[in-house]
Amino acid sequence: MNKQIILAVGLLSLSACGETASTLSLLPDDLPPFQELDLDDDDLSMGIDDDLMDDVVLVDDPMDDELAATSGDVSFGSLLNNLRISNGDRVVTYDSRIDAAAQGHADDMVDRNYFAHDSPEGETVQDRLIAQGYDPSAWGENIARTQQTEEQALDAWINSPPHNALLQANSVSNFGLGVAGSGAQKSWVLVMATEK
Repeated sequence: MNKQIILAVGLLSLSACGETASTLSLLPDDLPPFQELDLDDDDLSMGIDDDLMDDVVLVDDPMDDELAATSGDVSFGSLLNNLRISNGDRVVTYDSRIDAAAQGHADDMVDRNYFAHDSPEGETVQDRLIAQGYDPSAWGENIARTQQTEEQALDAWINSPPHNALLQANSVSNFGLGVAGSGAQKSWVLVMATEK
């Protein structure tokens, strides 16, 4: 299993193709962004100065989670975290419960031919997260339709200020991505959240 060393770095503020929509419910940014270094277990035997240990946190590699995943979740997570790191934001980790909420919403939008954050019955992203056993303190959702690749969906969100705000929000720590349909009905749901 890989481990990651996460080092705190200085604080940096946040700086269309097809349909997109965004909803955001975030707590104030109270944690600094992080820089990630991916190391194998063998690399952890190297010494770390005791003065630096206060700034070092060891975490399991989120993509090592065998439940995690489809290759789409892994590749999208890499794209998302590369964007976040390039902007000085900390990485987010995959969460299978968030993924289930996102996938369920993507499937529902395609199956019932609607495009909205809330279901026709009024179920919200928060409702879907709680139903999957994830009790969020902060959350947001980006949806998109017609983009055929994860790069196109991410690019559409990057080029829309409300969507980009969620992509770079430091109030969220986990993500899940749902994709359903094909052609003009292909729907994308990105949910990002932090658990209470």
